[in-house]
Amino acid sequence: MKGRVLGSLLIILGLLSAGCARPTTTTGIPTAPSPQALAEQGFLYPNLPRITCEELKQKMDQGEPLVVVAVDEKDLFDRGHLPGALNIPSYNHSQLQALPKDRLIVFYCT
Repeated sequence: MKGRVLGSLLIILGLLSAGCARPTTTTGIPTAPSPQALAEQGFLYPNLPRITCEELKQKMDQGEPLVVVAVDEKDLFDRGHLPGALNIPSYNHSQLQALPKDRLIVFYCT
């Protein structure tokens, strides 16, 4: 499980470096990149599941058991974050061990 969490974090960091050049939905929110596109960019785990912002909102609205983790620096997190989100900056791998193993874990950044 530790490897999956760290792998997820690595992918998120890669997505951050890719910027907002991804296709967008009709609302202007970027869509989740395809595994093929991620593989072409050299991501380590291109097949790791991803969800869009809209899918996350739907899961949160429906009360699904999940953990939302913002990987932003504390000062950016303190300016605003998703309701109930935890703040684990991308460089702080030690806190990942404490995340529950029985819930969907969604990493994001602003």
